[in-house]
Amino acid sequence: MHKVSKGQFGYIRYERKVKIIVTVLIFAAALGIYFGAMLWLGTNQNYFTIAAVLIMLPGAKSAVSMIMFLRAQPCSEHARNGIEAHVGTLSGAYDLYLTSEKTNYALSHLAVGGKSVIALTEDPKCDIGAGERHIRQMMQSNGFHGYTVKIFPSLSRYCDRLDQLNRLESETSGRQEEIIHLMFNIAL
Repeated sequence: MHKVSKGQFGYIRYERKVKIIVTVLIFAAALGIYFGAMLWLGTNQNYFTIAAVLIMLPGAKSAVSMIMFLRAQPCSEHARNGIEAHVGTLSGAYDLYLTSEKTNYALSHLAVGGKSVIALTEDPKCDIGAGERHIRQMMQSNGFHGYTVKIFPSLSRYCDRLDQLNRLESETSGRQEEIIHLMFNIAL
């Protein structure tokens, strides 16, 4: 299993596997310490019990992260093939799962070109309007003003917009990588 970085295709699938393995190992270590000490010392009133309980804290954090990655919807192979044919020189990222206070937004791909940020969601339950507002708000609070944000539920319409942005090469803002980095910071 080779490492897949955030923004690359397959990131959510890779992180699911990693989080499951880490969570299982942490809980196995905690339970092993607890029950091993119980068998060895005959009581749970010892320092090993405290160590086992303390090991459960990162285990609980890892379990929450694992659950979030299990809920996240990754980009499909079909969408990836369509996007690759149209993305051109635009800065982009795959498998972004944005979280907010009220809801989460599964973005299969996000691209930045000129003063536009566009994204594709394959999740039929995604609240597109709220997702656009959330991205715009995050960008504005980080100093990116005047950008249009659009989330597309249709691969064909998204690919058409990618083509349009590629044709508008003269309108680049120069901050595409900064915006992609911001999206990495607010995504799982």
